[in-house]
Amino acid sequence: MKATEAAGAAEATDVAGADPQRIVLLGPQKGEPTLPSVLRSLKTDGVSEPGLPLLTITAGWQEREGESDRLGSGVGPTVDLGLYERAERVSRAVPDLAVAHRNVQERLKLLRRAYNRRLAALMTAVQRLESMEGDPGVLDAERADALADIRRLDSRHLDRVAEFRAEYHATARPDERKEVMRERAEIADLLARGDTVAIAGGHVATLVNRLRWFWLADLLASHTLVAWSAGAMVLGSRVVLFHDRPPWGPGHPEAFENGIGLFGRVLPFPHASQRLALDDSERTRRLARRFAPDVCTLFDPGTRVDRVAGEWRPAEGLLRLESDGRAAPFDSRAA
Repeated sequence: MKATEAAGAAEATDVAGADPQRIVLLGPQKGEPTLPSVLRSLKTDGVSEPGLPLLTITAGWQEREGESDRLGSGVGPTVDLGLYERAERVSRAVPDLAVAHRNVQERLKLLRRAYNRRLAALMTAVQRLESMEGDPGVLDAERADALADIRRLDSRHLDRVAEFRAEYHATARPDERKEVMRERAEIADLLARGDTVAIAGGHVATLVNRLRWFWLADLLASHTLVAWSAGAMVLGSRVVLFHDRPPWGPGHPEAFENGIGLFGRVLPFPHASQRLALDDSERTRRLARRFAPDVCTLFDPGTRVDRVAGEWRPAEGLLRLESDGRAAPFDSRAA
């Protein structure tokens, strides 16, 4: 597959339910990791073959990539795909490609700043309308229109992100660089050694960029995937950054990036209880409606949901946001 074709598929295609690929999304793994027990359950279910190494993607850890002891005891032998270091190696070997990549990243940073300024203004309008008192027959339609403006901005922003990346692939042509293709071939060889890939969290932008360096969506589609935190976020159709209570004051969730598109509808919010103001019904209602029809899914430690033959099957304790802002048990029919 050409890089441009893969990029387009990764950024625009929702393949949920299109094949029987098993995908397992977990809550954060710091503290008491559940990954070892999840891997054992996959072997018991016959999904993963015993004796094969666990393939890992830890590019989000950046310089600590490949430190398998951080995955918890009992995961068995691991083979890391080394995406972070591979991208660094390509950058050193092909300086003009590295320059082109830095240029598109700078354009994306500028685009993000412009988007956030527009988002702040629209969000202020929504909040002020929500606080107004008066005839619901007048105000409800205005509030709905104001939220629709934010949804349109989110959509347009992600379209522009995809446009910038497509321009990079068309001009820099990474799929025609022997250094890139050599690394991608080595990644494919490593993937042939196992049937399960664990995708860790860390720096979400680094992780999604490294996956795109070698346009891995098609290579990963044939494996069982176990992902958490940033790893879960980047596999879906879009990546939303959020923190309702950062040290510098309340923020607004932002439609940050297009994911690589291996599933749709489930929108992961890791560390939900820490990072979302779940006791603020106006904020949670706004969040759920803004990103509908995607299901805002609340991943806290110990939570799990499996996609089996295209259907999401949650473990007990997984919550989602209802359209009225309430946290309720995850319902596979909604996803």
